[in-house]
Amino acid sequence: MSSICLNTLCNKQYFKKRSDQNFCSNKCNKKHFYDNNKDLIKLRLKSSYKKFRKQRLKKVKENYKINREKILKYRKGYYQKNSEHIKLYVRNWRKTNKKITNSYKAKRKLMQKNAIPKWANLKKIKEIYAKCPDGYHVDHIIPINSKVVCGLHVENNLQYLTAFDNIRKKNKFVLNF
Repeated sequence: MSSICLNTLCNKQYFKKRSDQNFCSNKCNKKHFYDNNKDLIKLRLKSSYKKFRKQRLKKVKENYKINREKILKYRKGYYQKNSEHIKLYVRNWRKTNKKITNSYKAKRKLMQKNAIPKWANLKKIKEIYAKCPDGYHVDHIIPINSKVVCGLHVENNLQYLTAFDNIRKKNKFVLNF
């Protein structure tokens, strides 16, 4: 005796193997269950995520410690292969999240403003920024905000670095002897 699958997207005709069979396959049965219980499934996944989040983070940190070099090598290779896509994604993210981007910029300006002492020569600082060659960034030798040390926004703490070197340096304090 043939029956029609209860999955509304399928509606295939099939032969029942059991009297309680209502779907043509397990796949259709699961799809039907998911379609009818989406909210319940999402709620369960969310609670499960919250419940095991700390355990997962701990495992991720342990894995990173063990495989640090391998992970960094993979990330570097991935970035080299997909740099244009990543740059486009970041550019689009900044456009769609202007408020967040502006808050980052405002925080940076505030940190810089708070790092300027009264005795700083503001004309000299502006001159350094104005004379910055193309392809170079003005870098703080001692970073303004760092876990190790915090520098000042003064003319003695500024240097020219190539864009690549400055981005690579990030927020680190590097001594060059």
